[in-house]
Amino acid sequence: MKLTCISIGCIFLACIAAAQSPATSIQATDTTIRLHLPVVPPDIDYTPFREVKVLDNRYDITAPDVLADEKTTPLYTFGEPLASAVGTHLTGTITALRKGDKSLLLDFHEFRILRASLQVWVDVYSKTTGNAYRKIASIHYSYLISGEINEDISWVLGRVLAAAGTPGGSPLPSIHDKKRRRAYRRLEKAYIAYVKDAVETSIEQIDRPLRKKWEDSPILLQKPSSDGVYSDLAQFRDNTLRRDTLTMELDPKDSVYHLRGNMRSLRSYHHRYPIAAAFRGDLYINLFPFSLHQNQYLRLEAENGIFYFSIPSSLPNFPTLMELHSVNYHSGSPAGSGNLLVDLAGIFVHAAIMSAIEAAEKKRILKQGLQDKYRTCFVDMESGDILCRK
Repeated sequence: MKLTCISIGCIFLACIAAAQSPATSIQATDTTIRLHLPVVPPDIDYTPFREVKVLDNRYDITAPDVLADEKTTPLYTFGEPLASAVGTHLTGTITALRKGDKSLLLDFHEFRILRASLQVWVDVYSKTTGNAYRKIASIHYSYLISGEINEDISWVLGRVLAAAGTPGGSPLPSIHDKKRRRAYRRLEKAYIAYVKDAVETSIEQIDRPLRKKWEDSPILLQKPSSDGVYSDLAQFRDNTLRRDTLTMELDPKDSVYHLRGNMRSLRSYHHRYPIAAAFRGDLYINLFPFSLHQNQYLRLEAENGIFYFSIPSSLPNFPTLMELHSVNYHSGSPAGSGNLLVDLAGIFVHAAIMSAIEAAEKKRILKQGLQDKYRTCFVDMESGDILCRK
């Protein structure tokens, strides 16, 4: 099974960033680009670690050497499994530093290029005795690619190494490189959760595929017993239901469900439609959770620790829906009508007053979307990303 990832959480932000700074965007091609990571000196001269071990527990590792969303970027590849490539690179980085005698374990749950951004999620452990490890931190890192991709990936790995060796609660080391320091606020977002008083854990307990860990999510362990909504992904994952009176109305024209009820109550979270809803024992996912006007849901099914949904044949496939909605957003097309087919048709009517380039781009996108690929989609329970089967 081959999956591609479309992030419903950051797709609009990524498109906006690319539009504001065209030089940073990655153009889609059919080429495969081989990565060769140079040793970019991190902003540290010492690390407490003398060796590093890397685990690859991403959701989909059917192509463990590929680091890209094949729908929107070239197929960047290490030419070897990610764990080997990253482990070899960081070993070389550590060799050039003053070092202590500890052993570092990096457990990657996310490492990919999504649009023009490198997304990394890694849990960091330090070896204690024998086969036991103690968790140091969980790092979620986003870096908008701004230059040569090999150097940017090396830079991010250096920042991960710096964070792993930073005492909990201390800021990351300052950035000495003037170019990167100037661009820091625009390019880098690091969310580091340091762990205090962590218990020892065996390598067998750590080395579990992400999908197995999702099986323990409350929403997968027990279905909601009443109707209501989930305002965000955390509430959905933890099954923290906000009870409310509602119905899910199926639109026969496009096979999409619409949330009905007291809209003031249902849209109380930043005036947006909830990310998910529960109705009569079934769960429904919002196709456009970051839109103020779109009220379109599809029913979720659970299987083997994941939630999935299917795009009906009456609609374009999922990546096309996202691209058309994004083009609609930037072109200033009118707000949604409530019917997705009408909204999509409206995009092309509105294109009459737009440039020929934009209209041609929409036609190209829609033609691709009529294919049967990317119609079975899974929900990433950590990031909210949508992973679609090819």
